[in-house]
Amino acid sequence: MKPKPTKRIWSLIILCALTLFVSAQDEINTEFINRMNYVFSPVEKNRVPNGLLLDYAMEFADVKSYNGVLTDSNKVNAGLLRDMYTTIAMSAIHSNAGGFYSPDYMDSIWHLQRQPGIITLSGL
Repeated sequence: MKPKPTKRIWSLIILCALTLFVSAQDEINTEFINRMNYVFSPVEKNRVPNGLLLDYAMEFADVKSYNGVLTDSNKVNAGLLRDMYTTIAMSAIHSNAGGFYSPDYMDSIWHLQRQPGIITLSGL
């Protein structure tokens, strides 16, 4: 029994969509970093003392609200900690900022240290 034409059409559409989805996963969008490099090209990067410039980063979290003063609105969970770490790591404007591990690596270390009955703390 031959498949109905509509089944063949839907199969073809699904196959095309999957092909496009998989090929899109290989592309890295460098538009943001290219724009930031252009905007900050006049800055004398060696004069940034710690090598971190928050305005250079794509902000995943509002790092400025975490200034050491505890309030009701600056509680942190694992997702927010990752977002803050990613924002700070992206703010590295030159090599004096030190080496940052990838957020995935930091997550894996954090999860490996977790044990029943023990509180694992992490900080930035």
